[in-house]
Amino acid sequence: MLTHKGTQPLKTQRLLLRKIKKSDYRDIYKYASKEEVARYVTWSTHKNIKETKALCKMWAEQCEKIDKYHWAIIFEGRVIGNIEVGRIVDETAGLGWQIDSEYWNRGIMTEAAGAVVNFLFNEVNIAAVEAAHIAENVGSGRVMQKIGMKEIAFDKSVYEKLGRVPENENLKYYRMENHIRQIDISEYHKCSNIWNMEKCPYTEDFKRQIENGTRLVFVYSQDGEFIGECDLVTENGDPDYTIKGRRAYLSRLIVKKEYRNKGIGTETAEFVINKARRMDYGEISLGVNTDNQSALHIYKKLGFDIIKTDSDKNGEFFKMVKNIQTIPNKDFCK
Repeated sequence: MLTHKGTQPLKTQRLLLRKIKKSDYRDIYKYASKEEVARYVTWSTHKNIKETKALCKMWAEQCEKIDKYHWAIIFEGRVIGNIEVGRIVDETAGLGWQIDSEYWNRGIMTEAAGAVVNFLFNEVNIAAVEAAHIAENVGSGRVMQKIGMKEIAFDKSVYEKLGRVPENENLKYYRMENHIRQIDISEYHKCSNIWNMEKCPYTEDFKRQIENGTRLVFVYSQDGEFIGECDLVTENGDPDYTIKGRRAYLSRLIVKKEYRNKGIGTETAEFVINKARRMDYGEISLGVNTDNQSALHIYKKLGFDIIKTDSDKNGEFFKMVKNIQTIPNKDFCK
């Protein structure tokens, strides 16, 4: 389920990534006119600034579309490169980038690409990113490796869907999957691979909450299989768990039995905690049985504190809360 947001401004330690503007053409011409920059890309060296101005105008207009993603890379006050999603096929985004040769080998493109992938995974809900480079362009390959992409065999079918197959066979292809993503009600039945939805007495309640928007479901997938789940609940009627605009509730952290003790639960919970932070919640809560030592170990490690002990028909449990307002966002692509 993609949530298109358009080209949003992104900040990193050294960079600002923003929509391309028509007025950027002068800066872009400085690197688009260099032979060493154009050597490994699909376009030719720009011969005059009018060519760059026309292209920049087209890019700027495209950036106004909600499903178009194209950033100018700003370093020390000027545009030194650009990075874009050239295509989205079956929730997989294809990335491409260029940067002024003056700034090669300084980690700038790695920093920019990492921020873009983080945004696409966490905000747009892209399922995977792919990129390709000419074999001789080892610098671009290093960027792909540093942000976590793995080399893959060429899948011709993806390009056939676009109506164009690359003619250059001397290409290396890379891919990285977004293991954790939000799903909607149409995919919720697949969570039966993780837990018994038929026997659980709360399944229908969960479905209603998903449909009314008070329960957000995040799954961890591997090779297309759902193997972990963690939900974020924004309203459940209990102020120990949810307070409007202040406290959200982490619910149903569960990993398929054969995949436990591999860090998947912790990674998924951290993802959901960061999601709550991005939604401007200051606290996140949860409930856990007092005898569930493995879960308690995870939650204490994540910084949750016990606020009270309670009980219901299923036994005694702890109510726990974590302050997330003052903790910096540590999201980065895996």
